[in-house]
Amino acid sequence: MPLHIIACVKQVPDPEAPASALKVDEAAKKVVPAPGVASVISQFDALAVEAALRVKDVIADAKITVVSMGPAEARDVIKHSLAMGGDEGVLLTDNAFDNGDSYTTALVLSKAIQKAMTMAITTMTSTALRAHGTIARTRARARFTRNRPIATAVAFSYRRL
Repeated sequence: MPLHIIACVKQVPDPEAPASALKVDEAAKKVVPAPGVASVISQFDALAVEAALRVKDVIADAKITVVSMGPAEARDVIKHSLAMGGDEGVLLTDNAFDNGDSYTTALVLSKAIQKAMTMAITTMTSTALRAHGTIARTRARARFTRNRPIATAVAFSYRRL
């Protein structure tokens, strides 16, 4: 059975944008980018995709599926990940996901991953906006991955015979 790797990616405001371009919505308790600030793939999630690609370089029949949850605009991070070398992209979008917390995000992503019947998951431990990556990953691991390995770092050494 070929290895199926899921790389979870997130759309975030461009970290190169000046801090003055970001506002804090006190009522919603979240960062709101000003109009004109581009959204990009989280730098940590790009590393997760890169780690998955390194595994695919070693295991030829491995397949990489990139999963993101968010508005229709998050399609751009899926496209970016596919351009990096991912094989498939899945965007989970629904109004019910709006204003969800890290647990809701972990629940939705884990259900989608469960449907894909994965063998490995690559995630990074933080996000560019907030440090809930660890919480979401831990909850997803504890509750939904059931005996499937989770990679948080990948390293290979090559030796010619």
